[in-house]
Amino acid sequence: MGRKVLISIISDQTIPNVLFIKDFKEMDEYVFLSTEKMEQQNQTEKIIKSSGLDKTKCHIEKIHESDIDEIKKVLTNIPLSQDAEFIVNITGGTKIMSLAVYDFFSKFKNSVIFYMPIGENGYQKIFPETENLKAINFKVSLQNYLSAYGVEIKKQSATTKDLNFLNTFKTELFNNYRNEIAFLIKLQNDRPIKKVLEKKGEIDWNDIRVHEFVHKNSGIYLLDNIDKLFKSCGFNDGVMIKSKSLRFITGGWFEELAYSLVKENLKISDEQIALGTEVIKDNDNRKKNEFDVAFISNNSLYIIECKTSMESEVKGLFAETVYKQAAIRKDLGLSAQSYLFTLDKVDNIDHIKRAETLGIKIIDLTVLNDSGKLEETFFKKFK
Repeated sequence: MGRKVLISIISDQTIPNVLFIKDFKEMDEYVFLSTEKMEQQNQTEKIIKSSGLDKTKCHIEKIHESDIDEIKKVLTNIPLSQDAEFIVNITGGTKIMSLAVYDFFSKFKNSVIFYMPIGENGYQKIFPETENLKAINFKVSLQNYLSAYGVEIKKQSATTKDLNFLNTFKTELFNNYRNEIAFLIKLQNDRPIKKVLEKKGEIDWNDIRVHEFVHKNSGIYLLDNIDKLFKSCGFNDGVMIKSKSLRFITGGWFEELAYSLVKENLKISDEQIALGTEVIKDNDNRKKNEFDVAFISNNSLYIIECKTSMESEVKGLFAETVYKQAAIRKDLGLSAQSYLFTLDKVDNIDHIKRAETLGIKIIDLTVLNDSGKLEETFFKKFK
């Protein structure tokens, strides 16, 4: 048997090619069949980088995306040895590209052709004979998954509290101090105060801007309880309100809870899950995004958006989540899925139907407060 050559068709969906490449043993050569449009987007480069391939073993052939005769002409001119063993993945590209590649390589005596169904963690042999779906053994890391789509992790957070405390916050502190937390959310989002917090990382309770805000929003009656809330969380900020403390109390705890629940229940490695992740696509500052919790399961990406969601925020919350879901589907693969974890009870039928239409799955307070429902509605899917 001659050299082993792996053939890939390039498209917007890069992760199927990465998974296929990584699941096979080292090849002697990698041939990427791409188009002008895909190369302008550096799709092949993303796959090579994410797969960790030796560039000297890779070469790119540009083919037409819709002219079958032109595609075959290019394929015929590629210097391919008749004695080589061809491992062909026809998952990517247009239907015309896949058909042309199948037709061309099925004429080689040593060709084996595969297809990867969308949403399946496996591939199926379709030539020279068909076989059942074979599961992919390789497990992609979150970083490699994102890099396959040109997305780079710029920053991520770490948990600060254990799961027992976070559960206590959900069942006790959040309910007991709901008004105080709502007030603190308004405080940190007040434009003048927000600027100080961003610049200094803290703000003084005695600051005139804080005084004005407190009196304007009837917060004077909440100050004693706010002090108790801070101390219950182990924060001894005193008169200086630290932005880290504020962030934890106004929602950071909920993100940590979701992260810890997923990590513990699904036994996910550190390489496959991240908390408070800031990302950027194609090194373009206009394409920044943030994921509260992101994790990989069965080589698919899942994003959890966490919102404590005081009642006045629901409409804005929903619109924001819908926008983020659309961006995820566009930029991070067809199999990427988004969940909304919220401490509201979501019973608005229009919201539920719209979310389902857009592929957003809602996990609300009634589910989060019932371990049996949470297992059935969320965790069971991944086991």
